[in-house]
Amino acid sequence: MKASFEADYESVELWKLLITGDRSAFKTLYDQYVQVLYNYGRRYTRDDALIEDAIHDVFCHLWKSHKALSVPVSVRFYLYACVRRVLHKKLRQVEIMLNNRLSAENHFESGGQATIEEQLVLQEEQLQIKSKLRVLWRQLSDNQRKAMYLKFVRKKTAAEISEEMGLGREAVYKMIQRAVKEMRGGVLSFFTFWL
Repeated sequence: MKASFEADYESVELWKLLITGDRSAFKTLYDQYVQVLYNYGRRYTRDDALIEDAIHDVFCHLWKSHKALSVPVSVRFYLYACVRRVLHKKLRQVEIMLNNRLSAENHFESGGQATIEEQLVLQEEQLQIKSKLRVLWRQLSDNQRKAMYLKFVRKKTAAEISEEMGLGREAVYKMIQRAVKEMRGGVLSFFTFWL
């Protein structure tokens, strides 16, 4: 408990220096809290890029508005609240954008008429997504690509993939899971970039 109190006291002192525009205090606060905030962000999402963006946004905002800051009772809990708020906002934006895309695609597929501009925007977005997926695909290892191809294109079972690749089933499961996670994270960070 004593160590926690001392850490809070030290953070408050650094915060006071930050308010005066002290860059080294800002850097020290960042270094002290970046991993703690990253771990905290993992409670809300597994998208590493989204968490990193949220932390970056929080610290950019702190530096830009350092003169207007007041001293919080607990720097840690203040930063937790900031990261949580930014993450929720980013996750809502991604969800809204994906819902809008799905409803637009459903509208077009059900025979609804789209303006030329809407069609061009949708085509451009689809080209950008395909391009991003190609980049993400190339970033996977050869084994990950092969396992993904066998699973999702050839529709093979884990046992069949395991036999064909000469790997254990557990290794195949982990490889596919990791590849899907990497692809999903890349796509989500791409969407948040364009919001």
